[in-house]
Amino acid sequence: MKKTTGICLFLALLLACVTGLFFLYKPDRESLPEEPPQLMAEEETAEPEELAQSMSIQEPYAYLLREKDGFLAVYGQDGTTFLFETNIRMRSLDEEMQAKVEAGIPFADERELYDFLESYSS
Repeated sequence: MKKTTGICLFLALLLACVTGLFFLYKPDRESLPEEPPQLMAEEETAEPEELAQSMSIQEPYAYLLREKDGFLAVYGQDGTTFLFETNIRMRSLDEEMQAKVEAGIPFADERELYDFLESYSS
């Protein structure tokens, strides 16, 4: 009789251990997303693109080159404070450079600005 009692206690202990491990390693169904996996994958790919665009490094600039009355003009950092006009005509620039000037070309310092202007002056 002592042998059967020992076996029963051993099986009860084994059953308790297995049950405890089951509840310990059971995945929580509440933490799983309710969306289908393919929809979640689409959202995950969209977020890094937005994040990359928002994290793009914007260099500080001191001067902005734009067009004024058919000539290149230099503006301050804010893009509205007019500093001076150059003698470089817009029509003397190629189409690609004209598009860049219309958008505004930023320059970090005077040296960079004057190097650019010197390369396009006649």
